[in-house]
Amino acid sequence: MSLPGPLGNEPRINICIIVICADTDEEAQQYNYTEYDLIRIRENRKRMIVGSYELLAQLFCK
Repeated sequence: MSLPGPLGNEPRINICIIVICADTDEEAQQYNYTEYDLIRIRENRKRMIVGSYELLAQLFCK
């Protein structure tokens, strides 16, 4: 049962992605992370879902 709230009473999904874009793939892969970046990456990996297209489709496309 959903309770009405300021955003309505239907469930919602919020997805965030992080993108590093550069002129070339090599430049993007060589991004120079700060210590703060590395800490945030380590913490956020706990929330990552990693898998094949089939697995992710099963999880998110029901």
